[in-house]
Amino acid sequence: MLRCTVLAVVLVSLWTGGGVRAADWPQFRHDAARSAASPEELPAELHLQWVRPLPAPRPAFPGEVRLRFDATYEPVVLGQTMFVPSMVTGGVMALDTATGNVRWEYLTEGPVRFAPVAWQDRVYFASDDGHLYCVEAASGNLVWKFSGRPPGRGDRQLLGSGRLISLWPARGGPVIQDGVLYFAAGIWSTYGVCVHALDAATGKPIFSVRTASTAMPAATAVAASASSVIRPPCLRNRLKNTGPDCSPTV
Repeated sequence: MLRCTVLAVVLVSLWTGGGVRAADWPQFRHDAARSAASPEELPAELHLQWVRPLPAPRPAFPGEVRLRFDATYEPVVLGQTMFVPSMVTGGVMALDTATGNVRWEYLTEGPVRFAPVAWQDRVYFASDDGHLYCVEAASGNLVWKFSGRPPGRGDRQLLGSGRLISLWPARGGPVIQDGVLYFAAGIWSTYGVCVHALDAATGKPIFSVRTASTAMPAATAVAASASSVIRPPCLRNRLKNTGPDCSPTV
């Protein structure tokens, strides 16, 4: 059976009343304060404009209610374009708000689990491949990308939710304030978690804060061609035959 999620858009007469455009919804819950409040005033009646089927969401932690941060799609809107992230395809799709037609799609090397940020003429989004991406809002062309892993550490991968992802997946969704973009990478304190502040215009780092990490046991690393696939540290019990396999679902 085909399972899908339907993205149904109810537009609020965007170009009525002398061509006045509806207010943007440029990041998760509208703004950096996560206020979930827009200055837009809705009309008395709303009308369905278009519907677009999307693949059923594949959250990172489907069995953990408190960790269902990616249980559904979290689009943002800038001007006449809606930007929809996908934890299934691993990219961001730009849709025309008037028709629902696809304007462009940018694919990364891992799931995109958090709402993008649309700022000025650019769109920013974080991926489980460990990078923060900046693309042109109009075309989807890459402007720059920034690796969130700790400085001096080579990229390593592990199997998470059926896909290879970075040992430092970008799981701190991006937020922008006063031209500074913030995001975080890493979920295991064993390997270090980094919070980065970047110049949104250039991608140059302003500062990075990293938690302390311990050395990775050699027994947990397996070389695989040009990259490394890392067993999560809780598999050490299994490797030593001293306990059950408690590998996380990432």
